[in-house]
Parts: sequence; C-alpha cells; structure tokens
Amino acid sequence: MVRAFEAPATEYAPGHRGVDLAAPPGAAVLAAADAVVLHAGPVADRSVISLLHEGGLRTTYEPVEPTVRRGQVVRRGERVGTLQSGHEGCPAEACLHWGALRVSPVRAYVDPLRLVAAGPVRLLPRVDRLTLPTARSAWCAASGPRGCAAGTRGIR
Repeated sequence: MVRAFEAPATEYAPGHRGVDLAAPPGAAVLAAADAVVLHAGPVADRSVISLLHEGGLRTTYEPVEPTVRRGQVVRRGERVGTLQSGHEGCPAEACLHWGALRVSPVRAYVDPLRLVAAGPVRLLPRVDRLTLPTARSAWCAASGPRGCAAGTRGIR
C-alpha cells in the first residue's frame, strides 16, 4: 500500500477516500465481493469501475480498463478490468485506487481494507520470550488459594 485511507470530516471535505495499492500495469483487477456494475468507463481523465454490493456498499477501482459493462453481475474474485498506469501521485509504475462508500443507511466513506480484514490488528507478546518463572507464577496464582503447593502441576 502506498497511500492509506484518510476519512474526510464531511462528504465534501479533504481526505483520501480509498487506498492506493502498487501493482504492475496490466495487472488483473478483481471484484471485492459479489456486485452489479454501476459504471465502467471514463470519468474526467481516467477510466473507473464502480460496483454496487449487497447491503448498500459501493466500491470503485481506478485507473482500470474495464472488462465488464454496466448492469453486469460479477462475483467475488472475478476480473473486472486491467490496471492502467498514470494514477496521479503514485510513486510506483502503477497504482490501483480502491475506494468504498456506504450508500445506506447513512452515506459515508469507509476504509476498503476493512472489507478484507477481520478487524484491527492487535499485537500480542511472543510466547518464546515469556520467561518460565513468570509463566509458572501466573499459573500457580490462577490455581486458587493454595496455588501450586496444593499439588497442581503448573507449567514446568
């Protein structure tokens, strides 16, 4: 990812309404989920594909040469187009701008990466760095008032 999502404060305020993903020109662009093609063609100076998904979510992909047409039903993972070079502000040879907009019940831009991830990342301690005495002490403390002295085995 070369540029992250930046939610706008309001619908027309500044922000980055999607993510920019570096990829080689000519790379296949796939539908994020089952959808109907709302638009496949030029918008201003670039080619854009917009898909409407169940539940009121619209995703957009640009700059992409479409291989689909308006009204076509597409399935998750189906090719919808081919990535083109020339995305303004892209430090790589080509970047896919992928956006997501909830159109109902309330209109709001959302981070499209949340559509493919289980949720926020949480850092957990590495088990191999946990010292044995600390682990054994925690086990004994959780074993009740008599702890490991009562004959429970604990962690060795």
